[in-house]
Amino acid sequence: MLKALNSPPGAVVIVFSAVLVLLGHKDCSWNEAKKAMNNPKEFLAILDGYDKDNISDKVIKNLQPIISREDFDPKIVMSKSSAAAGLCDWVLALVQYHKLKKSGATQSPQKAQLTSP
Repeated sequence: MLKALNSPPGAVVIVFSAVLVLLGHKDCSWNEAKKAMNNPKEFLAILDGYDKDNISDKVIKNLQPIISREDFDPKIVMSKSSAAAGLCDWVLALVQYHKLKKSGATQSPQKAQLTSP
């Protein structure tokens, strides 16, 4: 279990820093990540219920230094932890979704027809 690690690999720490940024934590340390995972069912419920449609530009800006790191890659993270690799994918998917939503690319065809001039 990840929260039992006192000194996890750096790639795992980086992934959890990104998750904590998305969740709005000010402290994005490993100790804070362990607290967030204290109740695994609750932690997963928070991730599952995450409001992907209202990610602020500020959160995306705060994520940029983390997700632009060479080691913030699910393939690299997978060699350290499959659970962290899944979270790495989740973070990258949310960032991509945010970018697409801002560009209008996530509108349904019906909604796009209604809003086009």
